[in-house]
Amino acid sequence: MHRVQQVLCEAYRRPAASFPLEQRMATAPRDWLVADLEGELCGSVSAADYAGTAYIGMMAVAPAVQRRGVGAALMERILQLLDLRGTKTILLDASDAGAGLYRRYGFHDVDRVCVYKAPALAPARARPHFAIAIEKIRSNVALEETGALDRRVFGCDRRTVLQRFVADAADGCMLARRKGNELAGYLIVRGGTIGPWTATSASSACALLQAVPALPMAVTAFVPQSNEQAVRLLAARGLTLERTLAHMVRGSPSPVRRLWLYGQASLGTG
Repeated sequence: MHRVQQVLCEAYRRPAASFPLEQRMATAPRDWLVADLEGELCGSVSAADYAGTAYIGMMAVAPAVQRRGVGAALMERILQLLDLRGTKTILLDASDAGAGLYRRYGFHDVDRVCVYKAPALAPARARPHFAIAIEKIRSNVALEETGALDRRVFGCDRRTVLQRFVADAADGCMLARRKGNELAGYLIVRGGTIGPWTATSASSACALLQAVPALPMAVTAFVPQSNEQAVRLLAARGLTLERTLAHMVRGSPSPVRRLWLYGQASLGTG
């Protein structure tokens, strides 16, 4: 695991904290591949498989051996595994430098992902939405409701992943309800990451984000560029755009309702 993290840090020029490998292995236990060249581990890739829809992430090749076919070999093998399983839709978020490789294997651009960051989360300034109630995810019933809404947003079953996120986040898990007890969104904050964050309306998304307390730590959010409301809400809480990536799909059209998706869990989980 240590060498995989080294490769990821070298390839992306980012600190180890950017790559929570234990969490990734818990959410993608059977689809994690590494490449070995001349006896040295030099690359990795994984896929979070949601039974029909998969999300590829953690794709990295050590800089010293790039352009020697390692990335292509990893991509061919992970796609072979997913295709044999009958996966209809495969998604990923790619840097502009890496997008060319994925296009060679049938991926095409459908959106972009905006990476928003801030050194800390500023206090919420707007007034609360009195028509929307915010509560913590504390019971199995609430978790099942969250999973049901998540399926409406993602078009696939991610209950196992959500259970892991809720367990990791402890009290940083919130639901938004309209009058009549209708579930209108949820937001999970994990180690400074605002997401997954979904909502059926901008007002519900706003109420959830306002309910997140000020945080002294660095915060990150991964937002669909097509969701302009999400971009505005994060800017209002003091986050600024760091970079964008290509959101790509291979196979059947993506089932994700991206206008209901305000923040991804990560670039490799969706």
